[in-house]
Amino acid sequence: MLPMNQEEEIKPDPALLFRSFLLVAGAYVANLVLLFLVIFVVSPETIEILGMEPAEYQKILDNEPEKIFSQELFWILLIASGITCSALGYLVARLAPLGKFSHAIFFAAILFAQYLQLAIGAADHLRTKVMLLMVVSSVAALVGANMFLKSENADQLK
Repeated sequence: MLPMNQEEEIKPDPALLFRSFLLVAGAYVANLVLLFLVIFVVSPETIEILGMEPAEYQKILDNEPEKIFSQELFWILLIASGITCSALGYLVARLAPLGKFSHAIFFAAILFAQYLQLAIGAADHLRTKVMLLMVVSSVAALVGANMFLKSENADQLK
């Protein structure tokens, strides 16, 4: 601790901050890409519907919401999101230059905010599904980071 009369300005290393930003942003983008690939493989018709004109999309959303986000697609996405986010949480904690769990918390917060934003704007029949995705993905990211930290601590004890 520095004496009161000696004030030093602590300047963060820009390269370190940039690396941290790229790590968390990269994990977020990787999550989006992987979930999009799951949707593309499991339900290509969903991708087609999402690309329709807004009026056509709204008509399908109002009359046949299961065409857009079926129960099968939801469960597959929930499982894929859990696996993906835990792996990405593990990776974020492993690659973080410092504050390993803090990086994972930030990643989980971004995921939480993304799904919360989607849930707020979602139709009533989709809101619960989106909120479950929000909880599962955020918790999975923290679980993955915790798994890394436990394995790292176990290695240090050996």
